[in-house]
Amino acid sequence: MEASSWRSQRATRLDDGSVLVTGGRRRVDGAPRMEARALRLEPGAAQLRAVADMRVGRTHHHATLLADGRVLVTGGLVTDPDPAPDEDGNIRVGDLGANARGTAETEIYDPATDRWTDAAAMHEPRYHHTATRLADGRVLVVGGVPGEAWGPQSTTAEIYDPSTDAWRRLELGSERSSHAAVRLSSGEVWITGGRGVSTRSAGGLSFSVEGACFAVSPEALEGVVAVTAADGTVLVVDRGGAVHRTDAA
Repeated sequence: MEASSWRSQRATRLDDGSVLVTGGRRRVDGAPRMEARALRLEPGAAQLRAVADMRVGRTHHHATLLADGRVLVTGGLVTDPDPAPDEDGNIRVGDLGANARGTAETEIYDPATDRWTDAAAMHEPRYHHTATRLADGRVLVVGGVPGEAWGPQSTTAEIYDPSTDAWRRLELGSERSSHAAVRLSSGEVWITGGRGVSTRSAGGLSFSVEGACFAVSPEALEGVVAVTAADGTVLVVDRGGAVHRTDAA
């Protein structure tokens, strides 16, 4: 696969320092194709090596490192073999093709055995969401787009418990997709930027693990990536490449 044609994949750092790259899309004979391919970059290696493919080809998904070293892959855009026409009887064709739709399917990769296994499906399809591991090992999935390519944004969140392979649905309170989320030193999850109702989201959100609820955050930045710095502040990279530092705690 030519790297120049492969995009929208997800990279996840594993416990041993290697990086797992999953999914994405590329064009084949002029048409977009969702990739099930998975690759791994070992520390000090110059090239990626192929590992077991995912069970479902997907792009704009999320891949989260679990506490036991496995990787949870959630949602994404997948290929619909039977796309539905619109009310005028036409099948819309865009950059992602006529048959792209969100999925609720999830799967888990075990680096020790190089095997993928199905996990419980989420309550609703979603892509352009976030998936953040909580301090207790569960995973918080927030927002995204639930339907076909660029439909309405989701107003829900979900929590996955790896010990029971079960999802719990939560109300988000507002539409949100293409945002950034990061776990703070307090254990709360801070959510910033993104889109809602086809516009940029102006407000930030914070998720309390104890109360299992969302609250409006006093500060929000339009960001695509957010990470916690050693001093507890949060670094947010916006869509223009600028880096912002904020105290979200």
